[in-house]
Amino acid sequence: MAADNPCLKEHGPFIASGCLQCAGIRESCCAESYVPLTMADLNAILDLGYTLEEAAEAGEYYEEYLEDAEPWWRAGMTEIDGRLFRLTTRKNERSQCAFLREGRGCVLGERRPRVCKIYPFWVDGQGEIVVEPGEEECCLIAGSAASVERGIRMIDESPASIVEHFMAIKRDCEENGERRRELLLRLLGKKEAITA
Repeated sequence: MAADNPCLKEHGPFIASGCLQCAGIRESCCAESYVPLTMADLNAILDLGYTLEEAAEAGEYYEEYLEDAEPWWRAGMTEIDGRLFRLTTRKNERSQCAFLREGRGCVLGERRPRVCKIYPFWVDGQGEIVVEPGEEECCLIAGSAASVERGIRMIDESPASIVEHFMAIKRDCEENGERRRELLLRLLGKKEAITA
């Protein structure tokens, strides 16, 4: 397991100032939800020495939750045996992201997934940075009266970095379908999976 590998260089955990308020809350962005991975996100985690199975899982999504999804977001889903999956970070036995450490934050540091870097923000169809609809219940930043600008500072990002990360997520959804399918098949233990 990568966490026990003494050859791996230690890197600092990440907890943004705004995210400190969520410490100890079970239902948060790092718990009880899927953390989608781009191929670049996954490669950054694998470069730390984790195996695919330690880093990721096949997160199942249901059609009823995708009714209002943008076409490019749906393109990031892979249909296998009539079910929809996306590469996501692996969850631990408490249904939290496997990279979340109590009292320390995300042990991936700067290698954490892009969706984590922009959460709870999104870029709408007009190119405006907005709070992602429906995230008020599990994100104190989204549920507060903080302005978008203040909220972005609270997650230690900038408007330019939010847009950059968002565009990378969008490109990944549109461009990496075949590779995602291979990895999801492998994670699901399907015979047609191609060795990574």
